Amino acid sequence: MPDLTLTVCTLNVLHRRRTKAIRADILKLIRIGVDVICLQEMNGHGQALRNLPHPWRTHRPGFTAGKPGGRRETPILYNSAKLRLVHKGFRHVSDPQIVEKGAGGNDVAEKTVTWILVRHRASRQPIAILNTHAVATIERKGHPNENHPRRLAVFAALMRVLTDMVTSRVRAGQIVLVCGDFNVNYRSDVEVRDERFPFRVFQEMGVHASYRWLGMPKMGTRRTRLIDYVAHTVDPDITPIRHAILRYSGSDHRPYLVTFRLDRAR
Repeated sequence: MPDLTLTVCTLNVLHRRRTKAIRADILKLIRIGVDVICLQEMNGHGQALRNLPHPWRTHRPGFTAGKPGGRRETPILYNSAKLRLVHKGFRHVSDPQIVEKGAGGNDVAEKTVTWILVRHRASRQPIAILNTHAVATIERKGHPNENHPRRLAVFAALMRVLTDMVTSRVRAGQIVLVCGDFNVNYRSDVEVRDERFPFRVFQEMGVHASYRWLGMPKMGTRRTRLIDYVAHTVDPDITPIRHAILRYSGSDHRPYLVTFRLDRAR
């Protein structure tokens, strides 16, 4: 029987951790059978991605002179035995800038969206996987933190880029997965549904977080909050069938895993 599943994990590794510890977490995820790993806060931890077990591959865009930051922090790892790479790249969202003081200080690195386009070998479905890390300190109990307008502007720019990327790929007939740390608690967002935050913005582009289909776990991805997402386009060819938040990571975030079932390409 062909394997028509795909298991995707998102994990914010916590930048200040030791590279050796981050690598240990990555290898654990590979050993338990994850197919795609979307990471955040990976700047300076390139050694953790060296010599991964065969047949794992890494997409980690490089720096641009004078613009340190975002694109290297959100690599995508994938099992090439299950997924054939078609194309890869990144989209620039915003330059490094000074914002209101919040989590991480008052400077925000370049924001980008890292992406790969793969073909699932068993189902033959084309899948675009997008990975990003949104600016922090933007939400209060589901409402935008109006004390931080510059932070909210960075977040709005990210949502605009994601909307453009998702809609263009849907028109091209691709399934789209959107992963990352969005710094908005889904538990609150699903109640308030502010037009600037993921629930509403995703809905307008035909995307829903896996929590909508599979429920909200009691445990959060960061403390009790559900701020790490694996979302997908509403498409009859892909169905989320189970999810889990893992306890063993040494980060301040927990790995979030979602398994999908794919139908064969028509």
